[in-house]
Amino acid sequence: MMEMPGSPKDSVMLIDPCGIFVVQTALEIAQVWTTTGELLLTI
Repeated sequence: MMEMPGSPKDSVMLIDPCGIFVVQTALEIAQVWTTTGELLLTI
């Protein structure tokens, strides 16, 4: 298969990991906020 610089597949492959990374970091931040909120409620 020839690689074309302007093909949609390449752009999707480049965008997908970034989107997954953003989702993972958002989930981690949400978990941190929920854990800190629970700690503040228990205090």
